[in-house]
Amino acid sequence: MELMGKLIRGFIREEDLQRSNEELRELVYSLFENGFLRREKDGLAVLDKIALLEALLSRGFTVEYLASLFTWRDFEAFSDEVFARHGYSSLRNFRFSQGGRRFEVDLLALKKPLLLCVECKHYKKPRTTMPSKQSIERHVERAKALAKSIPSLTLDVGVSGWGHVKVVPLIITLTQEGIHKGVPVIPVFKLNTFLLELNSNIGLICSFEAEASNYSKLT
Repeated sequence: MELMGKLIRGFIREEDLQRSNEELRELVYSLFENGFLRREKDGLAVLDKIALLEALLSRGFTVEYLASLFTWRDFEAFSDEVFARHGYSSLRNFRFSQGGRRFEVDLLALKKPLLLCVECKHYKKPRTTMPSKQSIERHVERAKALAKSIPSLTLDVGVSGWGHVKVVPLIITLTQEGIHKGVPVIPVFKLNTFLLELNSNIGLICSFEAEASNYSKLT
């Protein structure tokens, strides 16, 4: 399991691989032969984490098992990588005030005209139950407050010149999946597919409209 965790993180040292069992060595060398890994000085590096995880799922590894290998840092890095792949820029731990209240959002993912307001749910042990309705509804409040604040946060968020902004609340988990009041709850391994299909499904998803101010920072 430790070696699989290293594979998920992107690099396996040759000496660790040689100490592993035969079945795991065969898996890693098969992934190498199929172009998922490249040889480096001290071991094998993953070329594309998203493609690697999809390959592992196709080979019979369960979502629950792969999720159990993810630390919070892995979860965060993988999410960032998926968003970047689809052309989103991101801001982490974004804090703002609205209506006399303070809010914090785990991640903002931006790609004109979409501003995804993302809450990351990483538990020490993968869970099968959905996040509570109350926690989802609190996240909707954050997204709604963010939309109301966009005119004054245009520069901080990075949406100057966008004009129209669509703020979309989204929850990313390790294994839970569903929708509550139009808010998608997406397992991190399905985030790639979700983003591929987002434009087609945007009308079915909870969102809040906002207008960005049109100015830029002084230099």
